[in-house]
Amino acid sequence: MRFETGLYEHAAKLIGCTPSQVSRDGDLLFQAHAAAYELYQHTPVVVGIDLYNIEAELLGSQVLLPDGDAMPSIGAPIFQSLSDMSRHVDSQPFAGGRVEMMLTAAVKMQQAFPQAQVLVPVTGPFTLASLLLGLENLLMLAIENTEKTEQALQHLSAWLTHYCETIAAHKLKIVVFESAASPPMLSPSMFAEVALSPLRNLLGAAHRCTGDRASCIIGGNTALIAQDLAQSGAGSLICPFETDQEKFLQEIAAFPQIDVRVNVDPRVFLQKNPRLALREAERACHLVHRREMACVGTGVIPFEAEPETVLAVRDFVLSQR
Repeated sequence: MRFETGLYEHAAKLIGCTPSQVSRDGDLLFQAHAAAYELYQHTPVVVGIDLYNIEAELLGSQVLLPDGDAMPSIGAPIFQSLSDMSRHVDSQPFAGGRVEMMLTAAVKMQQAFPQAQVLVPVTGPFTLASLLLGLENLLMLAIENTEKTEQALQHLSAWLTHYCETIAAHKLKIVVFESAASPPMLSPSMFAEVALSPLRNLLGAAHRCTGDRASCIIGGNTALIAQDLAQSGAGSLICPFETDQEKFLQEIAAFPQIDVRVNVDPRVFLQKNPRLALREAERACHLVHRREMACVGTGVIPFEAEPETVLAVRDFVLSQR
């Protein structure tokens, strides 16, 4: 059985740095992910720390850099209207800055570890819009004018397609993160009306650029939108710990071609004693055995996770048949 994990801020801890430090330094970014891979031999390797901030920063958003183990975050929204946002993205190429830093680190990872599956994160249209406009403002705009909001997200999706082309030019693969579109933040009906088509177009672009169907990462209560996600064009999906995992798997049973990662509760990795973590892994393995295209995963490993516990869970999952 396969084991997948998400290592971002925890990778920074492995080299004795804060997430903020690693997020701004290409050499540290490579060193952190290299150290994590050498320890965990995990898959996939998603190169980055504050994954959702890259495109928003490129468009002019300020990234706040806290001390300690807290993650960098986007400051105040820079746009008030959908039209302002749409006009601005046309003029911004995917070059320089942290885009170039992250792509360079990803290329170095692929060269250093050719056996690894190295992926570059791309922020989904709805999630990017929520950072640029503010989530509450975006939700109000979507309620007031669903059609105009969907068109603005399509505009973002078209712009993000150029990022997919840039990533593919570096011979790297893509994973799309769209968690702001998940219930309960966005209702299932609004997801279908506003967010699904732009997401589908972005995933289609990633497929055309790289030849592979990209993974789509959406946390939250996704059992409510599982069938829509299954028809988004994603090659793989996560079954988040925070949703009804039984229902999620039932909802996508008619889509056996999609790989599904059943996540365990990430809080178990904070404990030195792996007993609870192994019990949680056993629960997830029981669900995974019901589906041919499935694996056990962790979601985001916390900064302060205990490596011995992560390794114990990994070894347990890999031992299952």
